[in-house]
Amino acid sequence: MKTSAVETSAQIDRLIAQQQRTANSMEQNLVRSKAALDASIKASHNDQRAWLGAWKFSMLSDAEVGKEFLSQYEVENSGKTAALNVVANSATFFDTGDNRSIDWSLIKKTHRGILWPSMSIGPVIAGKGSGQFTTPGVVGGYREHITKAYVIIRITYDDVFGCSHWTEVCTVHSYGESAIPFELCNRNGMDDVNTCAKVKPR
Repeated sequence: MKTSAVETSAQIDRLIAQQQRTANSMEQNLVRSKAALDASIKASHNDQRAWLGAWKFSMLSDAEVGKEFLSQYEVENSGKTAALNVVANSATFFDTGDNRSIDWSLIKKTHRGILWPSMSIGPVIAGKGSGQFTTPGVVGGYREHITKAYVIIRITYDDVFGCSHWTEVCTVHSYGESAIPFELCNRNGMDDVNTCAKVKPR
């Protein structure tokens, strides 16, 4: 009788252990399945989301003392869905290089709302209303090829999947060159790639 009770207890322990192993295996499979599903959803979102960039840069005015240096560009959505809350900022400056740090919170914003796939906004004027007027020193340095004119565009937008994105495009122009097109800077192509910053309530 005692032996039978011991065997029964051992069988129960084995069953419990087997059930625990089964539960652990199911949990691991669930974790792997969820990870695979999340990766699939992310890949699908990246394929279907909006992708914004700036192009068709051209100069509208040469550098003259006491005047704003104006250029223009277009913003295009090369993605497959709409971009929401699109904001385009531009910074124009004269320097010997493109590594200047820019505080975008101080730059005047251009609100443009929604941009549908394969559509463009523009031309957008960069430098207009900036309050930055070229001085004799700035104009002299530019015309003597000591400095170049840089126009950096930063575009922020939300996609239809609830993620917020940004991209920057840097262009440069040397005095005496054609007004069309600008050249791309060394720092060109900065963007959030595939990251997803969840949209904050506005």
